[in-house]
Amino acid sequence: MFVEIEHTLSLAYDAYIRESFLELRMQPKTTGDQTLQSFVLAVGPPTKTSRYRDWNHNVVHHFTIVHFHDRIEVVARSAVSTHPAAPALASVTDTRPYPEPPYPLLDFLAFDGPVRASGLAELAGVSRAAMSRHLRVLRASGLVEADTPESDARERVYRLRADEFVSLQAWLDQVQAFWAEQLGSFKLHAERTRRDGT
Repeated sequence: MFVEIEHTLSLAYDAYIRESFLELRMQPKTTGDQTLQSFVLAVGPPTKTSRYRDWNHNVVHHFTIVHFHDRIEVVARSAVSTHPAAPALASVTDTRPYPEPPYPLLDFLAFDGPVRASGLAELAGVSRAAMSRHLRVLRASGLVEADTPESDARERVYRLRADEFVSLQAWLDQVQAFWAEQLGSFKLHAERTRRDGT
């Protein structure tokens, strides 16, 4: 489903004021359930807007108006495509040929982390050095990100970057649609050929 969203913010003051500073969290995130297609932000009185990502990976737009004004108008327009999320791991009823995965691994897979590198090495049954090499490749490709906890500067905590998997899934969906169409055409051709006897 394709959704268009418009946020409007209007601030009116009784008298002219000299300076305003605002932070806005109006841009939808790309997640496992939705993909941001476009985002436009308009601010009046005209001023330069900047942005950064906060601790929760929200895009935060901010601006300062440094001349006299008696109102501020902000309009944000977004286009978002939604898609069904994969079923929760707990809802899968297939019997597994292996024992129940440990909770840290389930947390890493189901909740985008976080999990310690040493915990991943233990879960995978490989050395810490080998896991470190694997995680370095995943970080370089942008599939995971790492933080250093304050409690232990030698350790890294990893989490999956869901937005990267969403773009991968979108590409896979395009490939699947292409091949479904090609194979459907081939099937029709084969059935017609068999029916016509040629």
